[in-house]
Amino acid sequence: MILPKQNFNPEIISKRFAHTYFKDKALPSGNVLVFTGSLNPGKGYDFSQFAIDEMQEALHIVYENPLVRDSVSAALFSHFLVSSIANTLSQEFLKIPLSVNMDNMIVNQEYKRKGIIQSNGILNIARYRIDSSCGLGHIALCNQAGENAPAYTYEMNLNPDQLTRLSQTMVDMFYKITDAIFLKSTAC
Repeated sequence: MILPKQNFNPEIISKRFAHTYFKDKALPSGNVLVFTGSLNPGKGYDFSQFAIDEMQEALHIVYENPLVRDSVSAALFSHFLVSSIANTLSQEFLKIPLSVNMDNMIVNQEYKRKGIIQSNGILNIARYRIDSSCGLGHIALCNQAGENAPAYTYEMNLNPDQLTRLSQTMVDMFYKITDAIFLKSTAC
């Protein structure tokens, strides 16, 4: 589901959310919310673990996956999803080389930010947790970094039409992945 523009509120992944947003249309294979908005430190999110702590505009991907029931499967799912997003961004949207280190998308080309030439940079943050035997996650892709974001923060600088297309691509990708996992895990 694509939501209107709003600032990220960490409460959204503090507990399961699918029935709040999807009501009786929540899927057993997982549900995803995608929206643009800022990401700011000090709003109930522990930013100490992230390389980027501020985004003026980000594409937020918030998911609930009941097929992910423990911290190991949550880590694997998060890494797989981040890797799939990185491949899509690299090939279809940004046309630049990206790699994934843990759950960080690494830009593997020189670019200039804050007057400094960067040999590589970080494009996202990713966080996951387990609540009631269900995986909850949040991935934020930096479209425009905040004033206080580190110089190595890579900005996608996508226009509104590109962000809309990327949002729909992320929704479609999530459901394609979770549907395949659901079908494989329930096949006899």
